[in-house]
Amino acid sequence: MTIITDPLFYLLAIPAILALGAALLPVAVLANYAGIWLVRRTPAELFFRIAYVLMFLISIELIRGALMEMLRN
Repeated sequence: MTIITDPLFYLLAIPAILALGAALLPVAVLANYAGIWLVRRTPAELFFRIAYVLMFLISIELIRGALMEMLRN
């Protein structure tokens, strides 16, 4: 893309981005209520154990991705 076509591309992409955001808004609201329901129903110890395991797995994936990127260069 050039300096002339970039602004045009972004102007054309704005309606699609807004439409996607509008389509995903109900999903975000439902996920929020599901999270509230889950937190209220799950014992605190189990909830935090699950959260820590998920954070650990995410951190391992981030480290793996960074190492793979470093080795590629």
